[in-house]
Amino acid sequence: MIFSLVFNELGHYLADEAIIAASLDHANEVMTAFRRPEQKLLYEYVHLDNSLIDTPQGRSIVPGHAIESMWFMIHIFQRAGDQPRIQQAIDTIRWHVEFGWDDAYGGLVHARDAAGGSPWWRFADAKLWWPHTESLYALLLAYEISGESWGLDWFERVHNYAFSHYPVPQHGEWTQRLDRQGRKFTEPVALPVKDPSTCRGR
Repeated sequence: MIFSLVFNELGHYLADEAIIAASLDHANEVMTAFRRPEQKLLYEYVHLDNSLIDTPQGRSIVPGHAIESMWFMIHIFQRAGDQPRIQQAIDTIRWHVEFGWDDAYGGLVHARDAAGGSPWWRFADAKLWWPHTESLYALLLAYEISGESWGLDWFERVHNYAFSHYPVPQHGEWTQRLDRQGRKFTEPVALPVKDPSTCRGR
């Protein structure tokens, strides 16, 4: 995912067809090895032969990663003029806002198990700031291209959750992480970056 976009930006900046080709190789791998339309999911991990891994880690789905990946794919395949891939990316955005949305409390969960079991991912039911911001951009992009009303409908839902839970107006910043019920917590989910509440002075 990251290599596909970085190589694409670099390749076009340098007008280097070899780097652009490498970008497209990575992007097509995302769309063929990790994207599974029969399940409407984008996996984090697959075997080297591209088969699925039937373990808790292998079944981990991170909606925010999937949605972020797909706006990358849209930008890449727009440059390549590949309309079928663009539509696949748009469809995948929709799959993951629907899959990741918490109907009980609102917001996008951090991770889910593809088979409906207990998620392997740490803090799986947390509501983190970044999947919501990725989704806001991806949903507007999907709507701009497709004109399909679900994009705006989901944008409104994600926007309403995000702006009613994350902003801290007195500091001009956003709360970085919430539990499933929308309450703040301070334990680092991945790396103690951006959020001063998780950093300690030396």
